[in-house]
Amino acid sequence: MGVDIVVGEIMSVSKHGDSLMITNVNTGKHAIKVITNDLNVKEGDHVGIAMLPPMNFLGILSEGMFLGNGSNILKEVEGELGSMPKGIPIKSLNGTRNLVENFLKK
Repeated sequence: MGVDIVVGEIMSVSKHGDSLMITNVNTGKHAIKVITNDLNVKEGDHVGIAMLPPMNFLGILSEGMFLGNGSNILKEVEGELGSMPKGIPIKSLNGTRNLVENFLKK
């Protein structure tokens, strides 16, 4: 199983409950919805996204996962929309790796 990692730009943000944000993200080719627990995301942030199979979070479908460290996502990612991010810290891929490993164990 491979996972595409791309640059996206957050186009809109709305709060869901006390601890989640729903974001609409432009990936260059299309828009996707990504759910995050980083309450400081905002429109215009350039983010790294792992394009994972859709997952349900509290009744909302998330079509990817932001790269980051803990609950803080990377918000100033360099690169063209839809392309591989440039200069991201390797440790920001750990969350994605863990999700893929758990998915493959099922």
